Amino acid sequence: MSTAALVPGNRATPLPHARIAALVEGFRLLVLGLLAIGPAFGIAYLEAFQDPALVAEAHLFHEIAIGVSILLAAFVTLVTWTCYDSSGEVLTRFLTLGFLGFVVVYTPHGLLTEQSSHNMALFLLYGPASRMVMAFFLFLGLLNYRAEHDAPEVRRRASVWLPWILPQFAVVAAVWWVATTKAVDPSIVRVVTEGAAIALCAASLLVLAVKRIRGPLVWCYAVALVWFALSSGAFFLARPWNHQWWLAHAIFASGFFLLSYGVVRAYQTTRAFSRLYSAEVMMGQLADSQAAVSTKEMLLRELNHRVKNSLQIVANLLILEEARSQDAGVRSVLTEIRGRLDAISLIHRRLYQADYDGHFDAASTLTELCENLLAVANTGNRIHFRLEVQPVLVTVDQGITLMLLVNELVTNAVKHGFPNGRPGTLWVRLIRHGAHAVLEVEDDGVGFGKSDKSSDGLGLRLSRQLAEELGGHLEIGTGAGGTRFSVNFPLAVVTPRVAAEA
Repeated sequence: MSTAALVPGNRATPLPHARIAALVEGFRLLVLGLLAIGPAFGIAYLEAFQDPALVAEAHLFHEIAIGVSILLAAFVTLVTWTCYDSSGEVLTRFLTLGFLGFVVVYTPHGLLTEQSSHNMALFLLYGPASRMVMAFFLFLGLLNYRAEHDAPEVRRRASVWLPWILPQFAVVAAVWWVATTKAVDPSIVRVVTEGAAIALCAASLLVLAVKRIRGPLVWCYAVALVWFALSSGAFFLARPWNHQWWLAHAIFASGFFLLSYGVVRAYQTTRAFSRLYSAEVMMGQLADSQAAVSTKEMLLRELNHRVKNSLQIVANLLILEEARSQDAGVRSVLTEIRGRLDAISLIHRRLYQADYDGHFDAASTLTELCENLLAVANTGNRIHFRLEVQPVLVTVDQGITLMLLVNELVTNAVKHGFPNGRPGTLWVRLIRHGAHAVLEVEDDGVGFGKSDKSSDGLGLRLSRQLAEELGGHLEIGTGAGGTRFSVNFPLAVVTPRVAAEA
């Protein structure tokens, strides 16, 4: 039923779903864009209206804030590494290195807070250096977004990590050297590192656009990159301890927390950024899958219908040939073939009609099969049929083999156990013993080997082969005056849900 809108004249017209969807998508992108550039308004406001002499120099607060940031960054590093160790996604490997690099390079910034009164460069330079290192690894991660995932055996190798971790400590030493020796102007180093951080964030956004990377976690990545770039821009404009400087810290922390949220969501789902899909993508994939399943179901129904018709045609041809043949031996062979064909048709019909989960109950199928066999044999009332079957679930493969085996044993018993119109009783039993089942076909006929060819016929050889396919062995003994055939075979594992339903 299509959705319609009421218009004057009681005429219903379909809603323009495509246009509405386009408008909704445009609104979503607008909100996302405003969210990304929102901090820029705060930066511009402070740049235009803040009092340059107004500062908030709070060393203890700064040390506590940096300490909390380092602890959180270390925790996120651990979570990101767990995602990589589980999924092998190269992006999460570089994300781990980015968070770790931030911890390594940013820690001195907090420890050297008191140096702001003596060596401002030593205090300040670790901030832009940490942002540059983190932006570098975020950029590398996006370059490898669709790279083949790392194999489990290489994910913890030192050769994978040390070439990237050791340079982080080299950056710490280089900043210390610049700030203490003044061999290079620290202000130039600050501009270069802050500018490099902005350039790397811009390059990462360009990679997102060029590679058309999409996904529910990618927006976290993209907005965080914008905020990181804006925070570096705010640090460019700020002076230590003024409001712009504190705002720059807040913007970077917001981007860090947003990216951390993406990592946590990846950990809670697929442990990878690239394997998590949006609701729209999943709904589209679900619709495609449902359409494919419907098509396959239609083809399967058509195939089953054709198989059923083909089996019926072959059965009818066998009946005609049996009626036309004047040779009793030929008629006997045709009757046996028709019995086997009826067994296959019965199994096909049961599987086609039943709503099974890879298993089906053998009891009702055995009952119908034996009744059909006696009808085909045209024994009238001279052979009494007794069925003693416990509920036993078998797999499809076991069921087919089991039904064919019963067909051969019952046919053999009727043909050789009761020759020349001899009356009697035929028992078919299927009893479960733990993880095994026992099939017995017993008669009170003339006994095994006392009928012509009863011990070396095709039916008996086929029965032995079918018993072996079940995983058992055909045993022949004496029963109630006649012959007992028995097969002990293992049952396949049945799922708890199937067993409960049975």
